Amino acid sequence: MPTLNELIEKMEPQNIRDKSLIRKCIDGLTVYASQQAQADAMSSKIPEMRTLIENLAAYWGLDDGSIENSKRDFLEPFEKSIKAAMQGAELDNGYQHSAAVIYGLYRYGEDMVCSQGDIAKDYILSASELMKEISSAWDFESHVLDDLTARLEAEVQSFSEPAMGGM
Repeated sequence: MPTLNELIEKMEPQNIRDKSLIRKCIDGLTVYASQQAQADAMSSKIPEMRTLIENLAAYWGLDDGSIENSKRDFLEPFEKSIKAAMQGAELDNGYQHSAAVIYGLYRYGEDMVCSQGDIAKDYILSASELMKEISSAWDFESHVLDDLTARLEAEVQSFSEPAMGGM
């Protein structure tokens, strides 16, 4: 039987890939929020995206547990991008970020299913809905999207179903 240290060592490459994906996802969410800000400076999506970015950074340990690191690495660039968008800066169309955002949000939801279960169902469903919203906004057409969101939604649905078992 492997030791805990051996398991951690074995999982490290996946952890590195996950963190890289989430960083790219955060970049894409920043672009999406900037587009929302440019279209409507009062959009409720802007504070929602800011909170999500903060949550993603903390959840995946990208901020090393430091509020200052989170501000410097994720929130300050977010705020600068929003401000520039509101001042009319040219924004990219977001499509180049779409796969990272979709898969990053899916990975976040998937991990929350495993680690937090029923407690996180609202976050998981929000991730699923946001995946659909962003894919529509960026014309990201993929049959995979339906499968990913269906998986997350099925997991949440399973929280509500009574456990099957004999009496």
